[in-house]
Amino acid sequence: MDIQIILTLFVLILTVFLFVTEILRSDVSALIVLTTLVILGLVSPQEAFQGFSSEAVIAIAGVMVISSGIQKTGLMIKASRYILDIAGRNEKRLVGVVSIFEGFISAFLQNVGSAALFIPALMRISGITGIPSRRILLPIGYAAIIGGTVTMIGSATLILVNDFLTSAGYSPYGLFDVTPVGIALVITGVAYFFFFGKYVLPESDNPESDPEQEKIVKSWNLVSSIYYVRVVGTGSLKGVTRQEAELSKNYNLHLIALLQNNDVLYAPWVHTKFSDGQILALMGVKEDVGRFCSDFGVTIVPGGKLADSMSNDLVGFAEIIIRPKSHVAGKSIYDLNFRKIYGLEPLIVFSGQSEESAEFSDRLLNAGDTIVAHGPWDNIRKISSDPDFFVTTHIEGDTYRRTKEKGALACFLCSIFLTFTGLSIAVSFLIGAIGMILLGVLSSHEAYRSVEWEVIVLIGGIFPISVALSDSGFASWISGFIGTYLAGDLLIFLVATGIVMTVSTIIMTNIASTVVFVPIFIQMSSDLGINPAPVALLAGICASNSFLLPTHQVNALIKSPGNYKNSDFIRAGFGMTVLFLVVSVGLIYLFYY
Repeated sequence: MDIQIILTLFVLILTVFLFVTEILRSDVSALIVLTTLVILGLVSPQEAFQGFSSEAVIAIAGVMVISSGIQKTGLMIKASRYILDIAGRNEKRLVGVVSIFEGFISAFLQNVGSAALFIPALMRISGITGIPSRRILLPIGYAAIIGGTVTMIGSATLILVNDFLTSAGYSPYGLFDVTPVGIALVITGVAYFFFFGKYVLPESDNPESDPEQEKIVKSWNLVSSIYYVRVVGTGSLKGVTRQEAELSKNYNLHLIALLQNNDVLYAPWVHTKFSDGQILALMGVKEDVGRFCSDFGVTIVPGGKLADSMSNDLVGFAEIIIRPKSHVAGKSIYDLNFRKIYGLEPLIVFSGQSEESAEFSDRLLNAGDTIVAHGPWDNIRKISSDPDFFVTTHIEGDTYRRTKEKGALACFLCSIFLTFTGLSIAVSFLIGAIGMILLGVLSSHEAYRSVEWEVIVLIGGIFPISVALSDSGFASWISGFIGTYLAGDLLIFLVATGIVMTVSTIIMTNIASTVVFVPIFIQMSSDLGINPAPVALLAGICASNSFLLPTHQVNALIKSPGNYKNSDFIRAGFGMTVLFLVVSVGLIYLFYY
């Protein structure tokens, strides 16, 4: 055996050891592999660093920037709310509808980010419906992983496949060339949980930790139901001020927002007058809302835009403590113009052992008193910076750039369109990323921060091993060694490719598996007289077949909120892994050869 092959085998073993044991961060491990290859003379310094300028790295960075821009505008939050409204509260329907949508957005955006979009909403629905979150989050997480196979930018592994094909002298795949396989896999995943979910998904055996917002609701016995009523000209509420309506005193209701002329006003102050056409958001129990409607001649209506403004990602509850030596001590909620100045609706004032939830507007506040309030996260964030108050609640939500929605959407669609003009995926999405900056969706600093540099260094650092596998003759040697057993049977070769990639991506990162094995499969299939392109595509697809353990980033993301054990992933993931392998190998065999 040639010394170059022996040295390459040593580096390959070192690579597998570093990524399986995870004794170091993946990017550090990749840099160790890179420097080892240079020291042993398996690659030149120029070859060692060419991975950092590869099209795969540029494409992945571009996709990350575009994903961040779309997230910053809140476009996907709007879409996710719409989907959740369609899905309803039936478990099978909810899982099915959200999984299909999740698979779609993961085809274009980072699957970790797309999965994160739904977690808060699904946790809220779990609390409302009583459906254990453990039975919802796992199928949605799997759909996010599978969705990465719907387009050639859905996952980093497929972007790398194109790079390896180009380096080997083969034509890269177009953006949607993998879509038939990806769609079939998404449908398979949805069907799997629809028919077998009750057998493979965990029951609610583990005590689920309540999200902080639910803890606040339970600990203060808050009624968090919101009803929407319309003020009509013929009703007696028209022209009455909030103070005169005595909502809290007579009806135990809190007016948390109103919609007028298509504008949402949170926590309207006491002198706000009700006028024809306004829609009010009332927090309380349905019977009290009914009494209020009957007394004032108003009716309950769908919330529409106002209901959208009540989403958990935009508003929430907060516990606010009056600091010692605060300037607000000795003043009342009314004196402070609390609603008008802070844009928050006070629900409860707790002082000493006394708790008031109705008539507390004129009660003087003392240092140490707690105000439980409801309102936009932006306003809670502002009051948290006021030296007179201390907010004990974790502030959630993001500040979305609603005015930049059209610009972000245009950049995204433009990137996809450019791939049809003959431009490479890397150039197309780089143009889209630049557009995000030029249109002000992201600042240049935010664009840099949106790139996951650990992933970039991982890809650039481990990329030279593909050069060493080829130049040292290792790929040809292993091809000749194994090829004699697989020659003449395409299906067996494809099955072997799928199994190797599935196993390796479970014990290593999917990127490392792709960089190590795809060049070998390209060389091996070429030596056997098999078209390497579909083999490489299958390898890239099966690098996403990572359901058995929480090694994939999406699985790691949902593990904590779903209180999952490794055994939960094994139980649900085994069947999904087998089906994924069968469908992907079968479709590549039938339609790509």
